[in-house]
This record gives sequence, C-alpha cells and structure tokens, in this order.
Amino acid sequence: MSHHTHQQARNRTRQVVRTTAALVSLCLPLGLAGCDRKDPDKCRDGQAGVKKSLEARDDALLTRWREYAYKYCEADAFASVDKEIADTRAAQQKAEAEKKRQEQENDALIQVFTQWVAGARSAPERAASPTCSGGEAEEKSQERWCVGERQAPPHVLHVRYWDKERAAASFDVVVPHPITCEKIGGTALRSWMVPNQPIKRHHCQINSGPLAGMQALVTEAANAPLHVFSPQYVEKDPALKAKLANEGL
Repeated sequence: MSHHTHQQARNRTRQVVRTTAALVSLCLPLGLAGCDRKDPDKCRDGQAGVKKSLEARDDALLTRWREYAYKYCEADAFASVDKEIADTRAAQQKAEAEKKRQEQENDALIQVFTQWVAGARSAPERAASPTCSGGEAEEKSQERWCVGERQAPPHVLHVRYWDKERAAASFDVVVPHPITCEKIGGTALRSWMVPNQPIKRHHCQINSGPLAGMQALVTEAANAPLHVFSPQYVEKDPALKAKLANEGL
C-alpha cells in the first residue's frame, strides 16, 4: 500500500472519531431522541425496583427507579411501569379507605359496648332483663347463673353473671372486624393460634379506661366475639379458666 493510500485511511479514521465525538457531545447535554441506549436487562431491573418501591411505599426510592426505567426501557415497557404505579397506588388508596371504614365501624361498636360494661360491671343485673337458671331452691340460695342481653342494632350485647357473687360477670359482643388487646386498652397476657385455624387469639389484661382491672378474650378474625370479664368470673367458670390456660398449647 502506497504512502498516499495510508494517509487516506488515517484521514477517514480521524473523520469517524470526530463524527462520533460530535454525536456524543450532542446526546449528553440535549438528550436527543435515539441517543439513550435502551437495555432490556436494565429495563427489567428498573421494573423490579419500581415494584419493590411500591410495596415498601417509599416514594423517594420509587422516583429513582422510575427514572432508571425511563432511561433503559423502550416506550411500551415504560408505559407498563407507569400503569403499574397508577394501578398499585389506586389499590393502596382503596385498601386504606376500607381499613379506615372498618376501624370506624369497630370503634363505634366498642365505644357503645365499653360504656355498657362500665355501667354494669358492678351491678350486671341492671344491664339487661336477666333470666336465671334453676328453680326455687337456686333462687333462694342464689347459686345460679343469670343471663341477659341488650339490643344495639344491628348488634346484640350479652351479659352472664353468678347471682350470688355478681362481680363474677362476663360481657360479650360480636365485633365485625379483627381487633387486638390494644383496641380495648389492654395488653396480652398470652397469645396463641386458634386450634386448626390460622387465626390468633389473645387473653388480655385491661390496664386503662373504664374497664381497667377486667380481662378480655379477643380473636383476630372477622365477626368474632369480644369477651370482657372480671377475675372473679374466671374462678367461677371452669371452662373459661381451662381455655385461658390451655387452648393452643
């Protein structure tokens, strides 16, 4: 190859380098269409990052992963990213609204129930029109159980007490949505799984509010009974005493 031919080749190489450098210098500051390098693998990483950020509800992290996806995803793939963001946020808002509605429904019932129990804990016979077991002998000795109920539409509040020791009383109502001890001002003395069910149950000590000093049995399930009872009641009801001590062990 002649010296002239070598010189032409070198000139063409220099021209290609200058042209490439010019394109890069335009892409960097201007972000011209077609300059971004789309990468399917990095796009998938961006999509996964967006998903995890949505699950964690981390808006700052979501913004970074969305920008990452925008850089590496083709238009259709990026459109799916924004759709997932919109759909997930809509679902989260709906779930939060439903959770708030359930909490308000529970709170309204528990307030009525708590006020009723607080007024009746020392005189359960006045809580409702009671009916008592046994005959004349039990009536005379008062060695008998009495039960009553009060309507709080659409709910029904129940009371059960030992006639001779009326401080031995239990009150219950079916609560529409799951609760824990904290909802009634208590802490868990023991927690366990309901036999043969993936549901948690708690034996609570109520520490504050108008029911302080009483105990409760609550179940984290929809339409489960809330039982509030005195320590004296536990001693009078062997079935409850055994349940509190042994269920779930």
